[in-house]
Formats: sequence, structure tokens, C-alpha cells
Amino acid sequence: TRNGGAYSWETCGAQKQLHDALRTFCTGSNDCEIYTHSTGGLVVAAYFGLNNPSVNIRRIQLMASAAGGSELADISTSYLGWLGFDTLGGELDESVSTRGARNGFNHYQARGRTYYTTSGEGTDYLYATSPFLPGKDDGVLANHSLCNVNTVKSVDQSCTRGNGTMTRSYSCGFLWLSTCYDRSYRWSPYYTVYRGGGSHSHGDAKRDYNRR
Repeated sequence: TRNGGAYSWETCGAQKQLHDALRTFCTGSNDCEIYTHSTGGLVVAAYFGLNNPSVNIRRIQLMASAAGGSELADISTSYLGWLGFDTLGGELDESVSTRGARNGFNHYQARGRTYYTTSGEGTDYLYATSPFLPGKDDGVLANHSLCNVNTVKSVDQSCTRGNGTMTRSYSCGFLWLSTCYDRSYRWSPYYTVYRGGGSHSHGDAKRDYNRR
């Protein structure tokens, strides 16, 4: 929801904790680099999408970003606990759903900042979750979120570097003699710097802080 979970400004809420940390460590003569994993990407993107704080940030890197939400939260909130999401209860579950993550703020608004993102297509769960995730995925998030695509869809290709349109060609038409194209348009403030491939899972992305 817009007020809870990843969007929460309660005393121990994600937005409040991020805001307090930035005001403490990233103002005046101090500057910071921000690195997040999974739901943290949604928290940071929402914070800068909805606020324009006077803080000094050198780099923001979202590793396996959940800014586009996860179908696992759409289907069953119990998946989040099983998969090891830090949980604040039902509100976090709703905020990290595809609708909650995408409709909570304008993803094209980043106050001039760039979000550098990383992705993978491995699994920590023996591919048990992949049937619930459209297209390629990392076991928790589908590539529509990992590649920063501006709509929920099946992205059947790996993330490409940068933030340009991703294009996939495939055979179609009578006897599959024609060539069709599927295009995935991406949020411009988000910029893919690394794709880990089939051996790089959602959990592995925690080590992507040095990817450039």
C-alpha cells in the first residue's frame, strides 16, 4: 500500500529509517553511496520518487531490484517469508506486489539521479518459483522488474546493459515464416550495469555492490 510496507513512515518504517540515515550521514561535507538488495531497491526508488531531499549521494546501486514488484507477492504473501524477505507484515507484502510497487510512485521521477541495477537468472529454490514468474527470472523477481521494464509482462530475454529499449525477435505468422518483434521499454532513471546469467540467483545479487 502507499502508506505501509516499503512506503511506511512509521517510527520503524522503511522510509523513515532511510530518511533518518540520509539526514545523519549524507549532508553537509559528507556524501554517500547507497547499495540495496531486493525490496531495498523499491524503498530507495520510492523515497527519491516521492521526495526531493537535500542530501549528497554519489551513487545508487539497486541489486536485484524489486522496484517493479514480484508476482510471488501477488499470488501468496506466505511466499515472502518462505523466500527470506524481511517482513513487516501484510503491508510489506502488498507494497512489493507488482501493483503496489508500480503504482505507488512515478518511476520516471528520480530527481536527476541514476539507479544502477544488476540482475541474474539463476535460482535459490530449484526453480520451484519460476512457474509463477513470467519470462526469465532470478527465482524471486521476473525480468520485467530486474530489467526495469515499465510494464508487467513476460520478458523472455536477458537484461541488456543501459536503459534503452530491449528488442527480441521471434518467428511468427503462417508456418512461422515471418519475423516479429517484442519490445520492452524501460524506466529512464534505471540503468542496468550487470546481468549475471543462469548461475546468478537473487541471493547471489547481494554481492553485486562492486559491479560497474
